[in-house]
Amino acid sequence: MIDLPVEYIDVPDRPGYQVIAIHLSAPSYWNAPFTYDNKPYMRIENTTVVMPREIFEDRLMRSKSNRNKWEDHICEGITIADLEEQRIRGGVRLGVERGRKPESSLMETTESLVEKLELTTNGKLKNAAAALFLRDTSLFPQFLLRMARFRGNDKMEFIDNQRAYGNFFTLLDAGMVFFFKHLSLSGKIVGFTREEKLEIPAEALREALTNAIIHCDLMADAGILRIEKHDDRLCFRNPGLLKLPVETIYRGGNSKARNPKIQNMLRMIGFGENVGSGFPKIIAAWKETNWGEPQLLNKLDVDEVELVLPVPSTKSSGAGVSEGVSNRVPNGVSDTAKTIYAHIKDNPNITRNDLANLTGISLKNVQKHINRLKELGFIRRIGSTRLGYWEIIK
Repeated sequence: MIDLPVEYIDVPDRPGYQVIAIHLSAPSYWNAPFTYDNKPYMRIENTTVVMPREIFEDRLMRSKSNRNKWEDHICEGITIADLEEQRIRGGVRLGVERGRKPESSLMETTESLVEKLELTTNGKLKNAAAALFLRDTSLFPQFLLRMARFRGNDKMEFIDNQRAYGNFFTLLDAGMVFFFKHLSLSGKIVGFTREEKLEIPAEALREALTNAIIHCDLMADAGILRIEKHDDRLCFRNPGLLKLPVETIYRGGNSKARNPKIQNMLRMIGFGENVGSGFPKIIAAWKETNWGEPQLLNKLDVDEVELVLPVPSTKSSGAGVSEGVSNRVPNGVSDTAKTIYAHIKDNPNITRNDLANLTGISLKNVQKHINRLKELGFIRRIGSTRLGYWEIIK
């Protein structure tokens, strides 16, 4: 049962007529399903329809305690060997560098690290561990990021349309490379080096994408995480509604991450620094650009949150899709090698398998381009293939 306040309001200039007003704070009730005449209903635009069974069951799970969060469920069939150990240790190393993990963590076993990150229950891995570190995510179709560059300001024509499958770090890598493809670069000489930056603050982009993943509903049928670039705006869309009014989040209110275990791991390495701070940080970054106010939309009809970031209007063309990435290294290597370099620069822990998935080429060809980058002195490998990382030389 739910108690809805009913108010009768007199109609001006119409004696004897009243309006029946029922107020419902949607963010307070969207998780829990309610029924009428023993049937659950939902609103799609201006039509009321019977709620499909899978959505009703999803609402039931959401209405339960935190112990029933998807990320806390046991991920059957996977073991420590199925996780990307180099990503785990790379994350712990960043945590140590940021003073959030003791230096002794670097000497611990992978099993011990995963347990201390609260990614296990009685020795069994949780779904959160899969979302963060699973090597082969083919059994998780929801671990998907769709990226599209549209011509103009509508969705009538694609210039670029990509999909990336993988764990959080793979999706973050793919998203950042997409930004470098489709957002302008500028640069200046500082000392003996050239500093390059995106037309949009890179930290704000990383924060926006991190927030989208932290708040993403990772239930299998929930939906797809999307990035959409138009001539005049950049949009982030993630399945799963906000649990607070948008106005509260604008003010930096606690946004109640849907995946707190994942968020805690990311906070340790410097992503998603504080609960509730992400959107205010993005607003602050945009105030310095004078491009317009970002919008956060809680779209009840499609169970989705959309973040719209206005950007300077630019004419799009089919040519130069990889222009942003191509400008990130000197001449002398192929566009594919430049793209690989951009991935490595954004994530020194990236694996050759990730590079093959992100570029759409074979492992053999990935290695060929890596060898070329090494020969020219752009990169080098520190440590072993499994546990080491990439270093940018120039």
